[in-house]
Amino acid sequence: MWWWASVALAGTLTGTVRERGSGVPLVCTVSAGEAATDSDERGRFTLAPVSGTVKVAVACPGHQPLALAETVGPDETLEVDYRVLPSREPVEVVVYGDAMRQQISRVALTAEELRRVPGAFGDPVRALQSLPGVARPSGPQGALVVRGAEGLNTLTTLDGVPVPYLFHFFVGRSVVDPGLIDEVVFLPGALPARYGDTTQAVVDVRTVQERAAPGLHGRVRVDPLDASVVGRTRAGPWDLSGALRYSWVGGLVATGARLQALASDRPAWEASWVYPRYLDDHLRMRRREGPDTWTLTLFGARDALVVHPARIDADGDGLPEAPSDPGLPYDPNRLLDQWFHRLDLRWDRETERHVATTRLVGGPDLQHSLLLGLGPLADGPELGVVRGVDLLGSREDRFLLGPDRALETGARVWVRPVWTESYRDVVVGGEATTDSGVRLSSGAWAEWQQDHGGMWTGTGLRLAGHAFDDRAWLVPEPRVSVRGTLTDVWRATWFVGRFSQSPPADRWTEGLGGDDVGLMTAWQTSAGLSARWPSGVGLDVTAYGATQADVVVERQTWGVALDADAEAVPRRLTELDAADGRTLGVEALLRIQPRGRFFGWLAATTGRSWRYLEGERFVSDNDQPVVLTAVAALDLPRDWGLSSRVRVSSGSPFTPQSAVYDAELDLWSGLSGARNSERFPVYRQVDLRVDKTWTARRAQWMLYLDVYNGTNTRNPLLVSYTPNFERTVPTVYVPILPLLGLEVAY
Repeated sequence: MWWWASVALAGTLTGTVRERGSGVPLVCTVSAGEAATDSDERGRFTLAPVSGTVKVAVACPGHQPLALAETVGPDETLEVDYRVLPSREPVEVVVYGDAMRQQISRVALTAEELRRVPGAFGDPVRALQSLPGVARPSGPQGALVVRGAEGLNTLTTLDGVPVPYLFHFFVGRSVVDPGLIDEVVFLPGALPARYGDTTQAVVDVRTVQERAAPGLHGRVRVDPLDASVVGRTRAGPWDLSGALRYSWVGGLVATGARLQALASDRPAWEASWVYPRYLDDHLRMRRREGPDTWTLTLFGARDALVVHPARIDADGDGLPEAPSDPGLPYDPNRLLDQWFHRLDLRWDRETERHVATTRLVGGPDLQHSLLLGLGPLADGPELGVVRGVDLLGSREDRFLLGPDRALETGARVWVRPVWTESYRDVVVGGEATTDSGVRLSSGAWAEWQQDHGGMWTGTGLRLAGHAFDDRAWLVPEPRVSVRGTLTDVWRATWFVGRFSQSPPADRWTEGLGGDDVGLMTAWQTSAGLSARWPSGVGLDVTAYGATQADVVVERQTWGVALDADAEAVPRRLTELDAADGRTLGVEALLRIQPRGRFFGWLAATTGRSWRYLEGERFVSDNDQPVVLTAVAALDLPRDWGLSSRVRVSSGSPFTPQSAVYDAELDLWSGLSGARNSERFPVYRQVDLRVDKTWTARRAQWMLYLDVYNGTNTRNPLLVSYTPNFERTVPTVYVPILPLLGLEVAY
């Protein structure tokens, strides 16, 4: 009787154990006081009897232990939901090569490492800037400059779907919320045959593919730039996931500008400011039945760089004048405006010896720019707009023909109708120039992969077809990859291949593009050595070279035109040319990840990138002979984290201007010197991050401070000349940018 009474007065602790982030149920040992049990395959457990305040311990294989206190009253059943973190074993999310299909040399970094890179604002995609072969971009935006190539020569995809842009300009976060990202595949070169319509690199952001656990779980993040929410759940046979992110940095900038005006004894409506604005959305439904998986995904992004002009009291009545209509075919206060949406229908079928993927993709997009050639904030049309619709269909098959042989085949058709409008002549009182066209990119490929024991080979051929501007090309693209095992520590790789790419519409349509722009082609080769030591140290060294033909290059020109009132108007325009190119370089990554609390890496790249046009040789806009990046992170007691990044690189090249005086117009203008013959000063940047993590009953909380350019170094992004062109004056640089944020994983 006494035993029965003690049980009746005690309580019960019941609940679920899941992995933090993915929400996957876990089989774990849960103990509270003297009671202990194991959770089942659904992660469910029940502990009884439990009385009063007890210490609960959760131990799961391959995961960090969890310890916390619970209070259970008499005859009370307490329902809990425990989330445990994976152990700090490497989880490969960034690879050189594709580990799923090609056994070529690779370097992997964990998701934790990438999110903790300072200056990346917790975005693993932006953290790619800290890897070898990737030069410093021209600003805080996340544009990737790979091995000296132009930005448009890197193909960016989301789950294999090409997207017009992968990063928000200025703030630089990627258009995919980090809470959805499962892995980021980065191939700076040596692309297998299935990749087409690119002449340099591929960045493929892949979202979480595992089945969602019952219930709702995800992430919420808030900082001064934006706020985002990610959610995943399961509804019968369907997995549902979604994400939404909205920037409110414009409100902060507006408030600061108004307060500054009031502090200067001016009315708030006399303040003016420029601010970025963006919105990301992502919705996915997935159903799995046996070997088949059906996926429906709708995602998109919207960006704008908006000018809020000051309002002036012109008539002295104490009220601001209403804004006037300038009569232009565009809004002059929207310097940049771009957006896209994609609908992806995908069917995957996987059996023991055959994997197939069939998909249809479609959606509209728009790119609009009034930046007059000030390229660091945009890689799109200048003084114009491009509207387009992407229509893509593809089929990929992989056949396993034995334990050491595989065959990949596939085909893709990508059709893009476009409509363009140029505003260049509108600036001087003329009319807008309109054009339209269709860009077609297609490809069929096959690749034979075989393991010869100590050596692996991949031999492929892609037949690429391109058509635009009433011209067409058919290009064979052979590619060969070889990997050899030298010792237990060392491996060697070699690659050679050909590539072709259609330029974007703003490079070839009337009014925006150039007359000489054609199909871009390239040959690439690389050879490398990699080593892995049991101590946690890894080394990768790769020598690369490439030759390019018909590379689209930009040339800034200054001139003077007369407007409708016969007034002289200085004009800065970008002319497009098709040049040849040569690239040579060596990149290295030394990675240190011992079993202790420290991890980090040192990335070094040295190389040159030249362009050849009309008998002239000049360095490319992205030529940076030396780039050094060091990242170090330290796990401190009580779940504190500290990390730092140091970047040093050669200054970006630019074309100097000399003074020319026009006595008739009484105007100084610039005469261009040797192309890209001068450089900005050496670039130096130090970024810092500190974070604190703690676990509440049903969520993990992280408070972080991420400081971009912590030393406030004035690295110039743009320079202008004094009125008589005697010297340059830095006009744009990124100051220190501290970011305090909160992230909750539930």
